[in-house]
Amino acid sequence: MTHEEWMKEAFSFLSESTKQLITVATGVVTVTVVFSRDISSGARYLALLAWLILLLSVLFGILALYAMSARLAAASGSNQPTINGGYLQLVSRLQVGTFLFGILVMLGFGFMAAAVPETPDKPLKVTLDPPLPAPIVNVYPPAVPQPPTRAPATIPSPVQHRSSSSSEKTAASW
Repeated sequence: MTHEEWMKEAFSFLSESTKQLITVATGVVTVTVVFSRDISSGARYLALLAWLILLLSVLFGILALYAMSARLAAASGSNQPTINGGYLQLVSRLQVGTFLFGILVMLGFGFMAAAVPETPDKPLKVTLDPPLPAPIVNVYPPAVPQPPTRAPATIPSPVQHRSSSSSEKTAASW
């Protein structure tokens, strides 16, 4: 490979790694912002610090991409562009440094959020209301009133019983 081909590869590699760091940093910030309402109050400040550091890394990455395109545009036939030195090297190093520091702060936040259970500031008060009675719904049709029943009538027997005193008289009179 010639020197020109090496420089093209170096710029391509630097551009791709800068874009990857921008993508990862914005992804980490986006995911943690989405779940930020589930973060305990003590760990929120650490998360905010990590977000700011990672967003600063994204800003340095965008500046590095601009510096690369400016360096390539300024190159002429005899002036070979390089990735070493100057503003491009400074913002690239700042991007990598803030990205690594932001990830370390995010790891600290993760450990802090996972280790400390959130306790409520106020005592928990539970009141139980008894359930309301369910309305009574009659699903059966109303009962049809039955005619009153009579007690059976007593029928006298054809043989009447006589008292014992009268039967003794009859037996004696025979």
